[in-house]
Amino acid sequence: MTPFIKFTTGLALTFAFLANPIHSQAQELSNELQGLLQAPYQPQPLWFASTDPKKQNFDYVLLQPGQTRRVPLAKGTLLRLWSTSLFPEQTTLQLQSSKDRTTPLWNNGKALSGTLQNKAYTLFPIFTYESLSKLGEGAALIVTNHAKEPSKWYFQASVRPDKQVNLPVLPRINAIDKREFTVSLPKNSEREFGTWSTPGLIYELQIAMDEGSAKGVFSKLRLRATWDGQRAVDAPLLALAGQQKGDEFGGNAVADYDGFRLLLRWPMPFKTAKLSLYNPTDTDLKLDVIARVQSFSEEPSKVRLCAIEQSAHTESGKPISILKAKGQGALAGLALSIEPDKDSPKQTFGYLEGNETITIDGAPYEGTGNEDYFSSAWYFPDKPYLGEYNGLSFKSAKPPVISAYRFHVVDPLPFKQTLDFSFEQGRGNNTNDLNWKWTPIWYQVPPLSVPDAAGGDVLNGASPLNPEAGSGGGMSNGLKIALAVLAGVAIGVFSARRKIKRKKA
Repeated sequence: MTPFIKFTTGLALTFAFLANPIHSQAQELSNELQGLLQAPYQPQPLWFASTDPKKQNFDYVLLQPGQTRRVPLAKGTLLRLWSTSLFPEQTTLQLQSSKDRTTPLWNNGKALSGTLQNKAYTLFPIFTYESLSKLGEGAALIVTNHAKEPSKWYFQASVRPDKQVNLPVLPRINAIDKREFTVSLPKNSEREFGTWSTPGLIYELQIAMDEGSAKGVFSKLRLRATWDGQRAVDAPLLALAGQQKGDEFGGNAVADYDGFRLLLRWPMPFKTAKLSLYNPTDTDLKLDVIARVQSFSEEPSKVRLCAIEQSAHTESGKPISILKAKGQGALAGLALSIEPDKDSPKQTFGYLEGNETITIDGAPYEGTGNEDYFSSAWYFPDKPYLGEYNGLSFKSAKPPVISAYRFHVVDPLPFKQTLDFSFEQGRGNNTNDLNWKWTPIWYQVPPLSVPDAAGGDVLNGASPLNPEAGSGGGMSNGLKIALAVLAGVAIGVFSARRKIKRKKA
């Protein structure tokens, strides 16, 4: 995005907020995001993908000219469908949702339902095309190659099986509170800005700063959160919005950002809570913070938001371990950036050939490519974009650098015992000159399984990030964390929350 477009976009968002400063803010947690609090209790989805069973990177179905293939799915709720081909303008994809109903999805380069971008077709039907979400007996994908030459066709689908489960619901809300903080945050310091000693749920967190100090700060400023005495969040603010690297203006399912102000909508339930910001820059900052909180007479949810930034340098023969968690929870998102060493000879994005492997309670699922996990294809488009549930926040050709995100808001990955999420780096883990940095976002029932910030082993006991774990939930006087006062003068006003029009099929 050019500086001029960024500037005018920021002005437009500011004027929109000024025109309606109160009603632009959500007064309650949306049903879409509330589903994240129920995700750990959902059944594990069924996976369907064109993964090569021999693990030799032939992760596609080869379609001959004029050939039609039918891929059976399963009865249940279709959560996500992703697909791509060599010739999308000569490919037809249909969804047979039952024995007597077939719906065209993608026809000759046009998406009839869902989106088609850079040859990548994506459909999240559960909220946007609800009539396509229910799959019955005989459900299947039907693809036809209309090209005069063979075509590679790739796909991934996630289906939640029909299964009766008792999902928790939020208790009655006592009140909705708006707490405002204006604080100063000196360079290289951490300041606590908000504490809550009674049950609640933060459903919007807004942070703003003046124009003079805003450039590049949101990607460095870190949010830290302690729920019920256990540190669970330690990540850059923009990474929580999906931008592990980059500074793109816009919004998605969980955040809005205009360069000077950031609004986060991840639901954050707690019995007690402490929030702080850490300023690693060499500049003193001043910020305005608004927290919108639903208060309850009892614990609103047993799950807690977790997000820990991590990093690693690739080693030949070793995959990148994104997250290992023990207990009950659900993966909710990932922001990731990859860039070569300064002296690396790499000049292409061939390092994206690796697949993700997500093992849930011992059952593995393997994807079809690094960028495919992010609902993109063919090494991502050339320009950044911010989508509702996936996006590309940064890309450069030389050196070949990418930063992308995916939010599992409508297709969370629940686990009851263990989650092991890793990426193959390069083709067969064959690189040793790449720098990975990522922020996994997940919800979990305590005790929380939180990795250390350096990407080390899972920690369930006391650690620098969990100084109070194992202490009975209370903080001793000697272990109080100095999370002290967030910084303050912000200019202004926060960007209007986007009103997403839900399209019905």
